[in-house]
Amino acid sequence: MKGYLLFTEQDLLEALVTDGRFDVENQDSAFWAEVCAARKDRR
Repeated sequence: MKGYLLFTEQDLLEALVTDGRFDVENQDSAFWAEVCAARKDRR
């Protein structure tokens, strides 16, 4: 069985912004946003 995830670019951006595992920069741009994995402090 194959499945697909369907979402808009805005839905994806909102999910990444609210997920603490990612840092999203330039999210107000009409053309692009930079997404990086958030690093936890290693002590």
